[in-house]
Amino acid sequence: MYEKKRMIKYFLLLIISLVWFGCSSTQETVKEENKGDVYVFDEVPTDTVNLDIEPIKEPAISLPPMVTKYYVQIGAYTTRDKADEFASASRKSLKREVFVKFSPDVELFVVHLVAFKTREEAENVRNELWKKKEFKDAFILTIDEALEE
Repeated sequence: MYEKKRMIKYFLLLIISLVWFGCSSTQETVKEENKGDVYVFDEVPTDTVNLDIEPIKEPAISLPPMVTKYYVQIGAYTTRDKADEFASASRKSLKREVFVKFSPDVELFVVHLVAFKTREEAENVRNELWKKKEFKDAFILTIDEALEE
């Protein structure tokens, strides 16, 4: 029994020694120091060529005059039928002009009132609409449109 324990100790010592020496490097690590070599740019001579280049004149693009309009939106629907139905009921309830227009930005049929020239006008109408339960979600859209000629 004593002999068996002794053999196990020698065996473990051998394994530990192999792992210890197996993990160490056989070569000495050498650290290279940067000597601080600095590259100096060669001096570039100044450009002495004179070129007379005329800028290209692009034709003036005339944009149509823009006007800001304020719309009070009272609804938006995924189908034209539902939008038309709501617009018809709104015309009767509000006694105002109501329009349905498809908006590709939101991919919905938007129901709105006639455009107002000032934000204040639109706010006054929107505030009146808020007093009615079916128009409590009304809001103002500000859109810049080309002036119609």
